[in-house]
Amino acid sequence: MTQEEYLQLKKEYKIRLVLVLVLFVLFSILSILLIINLNRFIPLGATAMATVVPFNHFLLVPLWEEKKAIEAELPEWKDLSTSGVRVPSTEASKRNIATVGSIIALFLSFALLYRPAKVYQKVPTADELKNLPKIENKGIPKLDNKKIPKIKKTLKSNL
Repeated sequence: MTQEEYLQLKKEYKIRLVLVLVLFVLFSILSILLIINLNRFIPLGATAMATVVPFNHFLLVPLWEEKKAIEAELPEWKDLSTSGVRVPSTEASKRNIATVGSIIALFLSFALLYRPAKVYQKVPTADELKNLPKIENKGIPKLDNKKIPKIKKTLKSNL
């Protein structure tokens, strides 16, 4: 492997690592919105696991392992700068398609699960409560001081 190929690999690894972190932050923000609005958030977590974990496993980890192997073999390359290095378009297109797919899946899942919090009604003031119309209960008899007869149960009557 040439030094130029190593620098391309190192730059692509850094870009993919930033994208994984951006996807995680996006997932965290969407989850917080769902939790605040008392919506179901576990299906969004399942969607994140189905998108971010494969992105990490298939696109980030192989680059990391290859980069670590090269740095173990040639430790002087570890300190080289990646500025000005161009990443091959095939690697960039793989990364871009996976990122866009993950973002679309997260937003679609969020859109299906999000229900805005209920807007609460205005709390009436003391004046509004005083001005409420009086309701008369003519149909319900009052018991005031009348005693209600108690029903005595005996043990023999229950048997």
